[in-house]
Amino acid sequence: MREAEWFHRAVIAHREAAAAYRRAGDPGGEGAALDALGLALQQAERYDEAVLAHTDAATVLQGAGDPCGRAEALDNLGLAHQGADRYEEAVAAHMRAAALYSENGDRNGEGRACGNLGLALQGVGRFEEAVEYHVRGLEAFRETGDAAGEAGALDTLGLALQEVERFEDAITAHARAADLFRETGDAEGEADALHNLGLAHQSAGISRRFRRRPPRL
Repeated sequence: MREAEWFHRAVIAHREAAAAYRRAGDPGGEGAALDALGLALQQAERYDEAVLAHTDAATVLQGAGDPCGRAEALDNLGLAHQGADRYEEAVAAHMRAAALYSENGDRNGEGRACGNLGLALQGVGRFEEAVEYHVRGLEAFRETGDAAGEAGALDTLGLALQEVERFEDAITAHARAADLFRETGDAEGEADALHNLGLAHQSAGISRRFRRRPPRL
């Protein structure tokens, strides 16, 4: 079976699940199914439909009295907007998600939402703000002892630091990310962090070369 067919079948199943939960009067189940539907639609690169599914999920989960479920749906809504290159809308969704997670004491959720918010802010060129949110996400993961989350947060922080030409800080972030990925057994994450570390070293070298070069008369 082709990959697209798997996603198509997943979309059908999640839609049917949402309808079944609705008939059963289970808004929590319906909201979770709608959110899963949105993720399947994102995997199929059907981002506009995913936006609708995640929006419906957030609404249903709000009615179900599940603030953290709603926060997750909003965070996934932001990812759908990013997939469609609508970064301003993504920023708004991730910001609402981060605030909801924070209000309800879910530090891991807050860490994920802050990281996604940082990426969306990078998408609109707001790099200093992106650094701030990546740091906030990093602090959340450290507080909960989530080494994998910390590794990812460090690597994305490093990318944002490169954008504001803080290359030495970026090198430190990518190097620590690579170490943590290695410790957690994530070989692909380690490879990505090492690649980004190499880019940070290159950018630092280029920056220093231009600073040393005498001005042309």
